[in-house]
Amino acid sequence: MSDHEHPHTLAGSPAVALGAGLGVCLLAVFLLSGLTFYFHRKRKPPTPEELLTKLNTTSPVRKLEEWWSNNGRELGSSEVLDRLFNWVS
Repeated sequence: MSDHEHPHTLAGSPAVALGAGLGVCLLAVFLLSGLTFYFHRKRKPPTPEELLTKLNTTSPVRKLEEWWSNNGRELGSSEVLDRLFNWVS
């Protein structure tokens, strides 16, 4: 029997294919992790003014009278407001 016909060679076996596949998967994971880390560090944190602008865009500040008039109700006595809202002091 020559070396080319030896039954225990790994050439063409499923172990080689599995090892190559795992190597490619690990390479892809490391590459994506590195890119994520690089771009996360490159991005600058938003300033407080930018955060407030974004918050005001999504949820604008309204006065109680404006909000209540948009709901189609009129402001009543303070007892009505006390039952509807939990006032924090």
